[in-house]
Amino acid sequence: MAKIIPINRKAEALFPENPDKLLDLLNSLPAYIAYFDKELRYQFNNKAYAELLGKSLDEIKGKHVREIIGEKAYESILPNVEKALSGQRAIYYFEILLEDGRKKSFETNLIPHLDAKGNVAGCYVHANDITESKKAEEKMAMMQFSIEHAQDRIGWIDKDGQFIYVNEVTWKEMGYTREEMLSMKVSDLNPNFTQEIWHEHFKKMKKAVHMSVESQHVSKDGKLHDMEILTNYLEFGGKEFLCSFGRDITERKKADDELKKAYHEIKLLKERLETENIYLREQISVQSTHENIIGKSDAIKYILYKIKQVAPSDSTVLILGETGTGKDLVAEAIHSESSRKNRNLVKVNCAALPSNLIESELFGREKGAYTGSDQQIGRFELANKGTIFLDEIGELPLELQAKLLKVLQSGEFERLGSPHTITTDVRVIVSTNRDMLKEVKEGRFREDLFYRLNVFPITVPPLRDRIEDIPLIIDYILKKFGKRIGKKIKSVPRKVMKTFENYRWPGNVRELENIIERSMIVSPGPSLFLADKLETTEPEIDSTSKSNSLSEIEHAHILQVLEQARWKIEGKNGAAEMLEINPSTLRTRMRKLGIKKPVQ
Repeated sequence: MAKIIPINRKAEALFPENPDKLLDLLNSLPAYIAYFDKELRYQFNNKAYAELLGKSLDEIKGKHVREIIGEKAYESILPNVEKALSGQRAIYYFEILLEDGRKKSFETNLIPHLDAKGNVAGCYVHANDITESKKAEEKMAMMQFSIEHAQDRIGWIDKDGQFIYVNEVTWKEMGYTREEMLSMKVSDLNPNFTQEIWHEHFKKMKKAVHMSVESQHVSKDGKLHDMEILTNYLEFGGKEFLCSFGRDITERKKADDELKKAYHEIKLLKERLETENIYLREQISVQSTHENIIGKSDAIKYILYKIKQVAPSDSTVLILGETGTGKDLVAEAIHSESSRKNRNLVKVNCAALPSNLIESELFGREKGAYTGSDQQIGRFELANKGTIFLDEIGELPLELQAKLLKVLQSGEFERLGSPHTITTDVRVIVSTNRDMLKEVKEGRFREDLFYRLNVFPITVPPLRDRIEDIPLIIDYILKKFGKRIGKKIKSVPRKVMKTFENYRWPGNVRELENIIERSMIVSPGPSLFLADKLETTEPEIDSTSKSNSLSEIEHAHILQVLEQARWKIEGKNGAAEMLEINPSTLRTRMRKLGIKKPVQ
């Protein structure tokens, strides 16, 4: 220990000619200085010390420390005094309450004074007012506490990407200890930040000073956290740093994504509802479907039996039959008997749609899928949870048959112009007037699709095979059209009915409806007048002549209509429109029957 000389000897050493100058110096210092001997009696104190205790210099000198500072204070500092008198330096802190209510904080050093022999002769007292520094320390501690326990993840990072400081929430939420994180770099949390990318980012930050970005961090358990980070460029102690404030927004982003998804679903539902309303306005309501299937023949009874069998299931139904036999009525009856009867029955006539539009009509399209196109919900999407009826499925282009097969297999499809897969739960019913096995054999229809559709076939008989149903059908048609045109027909002459029963009806019920409607219009009274001359055949014929007669009758009837239409096949007032059949069907029948337009 360094030897400490008495104050008077120290004064004499510093100011040999005038030791009072040292006393003047000590009195001028802002520090609080005093000296007491081994008996704890004050031998010296400067003015600041006396003023601190509210005493004069004379009142303190020679007095015992207990007498000057009071019993309570004396008891509190006694351990430190004893330590100093044993030859060890002691430091303690104390506060005093001023008259105006303010508190002052002090740091006191007790320094042992050794005499010439090295024995402790007394103790120097050196106290400093640390009120302001203590306030600053408290503020700093509060700031440190608030940073350490903030909800945000706060960190200091040097220009090499090394973490210099991280607060508690950062290392805890990332699953590390503080020591582990302080040994890591940003690239350890974000693999996308290679050193090269980090240095470029640091340069941008230095230029921008402040920047807010979204990033992702990987915690110790491998989980990915979406982060919103506000970063500031700082220079401190001659070094460059980035100070970042991060907030985990994983749950918020998840909620945002769910909200966007919900909004998208609402938008789709709204679009679907609007489309359904448009669609329903375009369709005839299906009311008491079985009332529209008229007849008492065994053939009709069998059809109704088949409908009752298949309706409760979700099996695909293939309805076969000639044009005009009422295949759509069978589809409606199946839907109305099914568990999906309260949802949409969406009808699509594959033969009526242009080949370039049928894909978007069935599966929908996105805006801009092709020039000038708007977004459209497809019929399969519209039929979700319901039934879709694809009439004339044989007319479906070969390139779309694969897409239909995918829907049947997985219930999935994509809108035209969209990469996103849509899932639908729909029952499929199809119909055709074609020989599907022949279509498959000749490569116009996919074999795998045919067998997907041919789960439960129902063949609707032609009108000529259920002659006994003709009077009932005529009665139904007379009532239906009577309301529409405002004319009541009360009777059908026996001769007219006989003509109807002996006619071969190539256009089936649809042709019968047209002839009845025309006849009602021209009938002058309550009895039906036949407006058309129908080529009839005798009912009592063998199977060979029956087949030949049918071909001959069909040939003559089609030829008559073609001549009436001046050999115009399709379009307004064309033969196909008059016969109520598809133009392609008419051309097929013409080729089969050998009907050719005469050379002019």
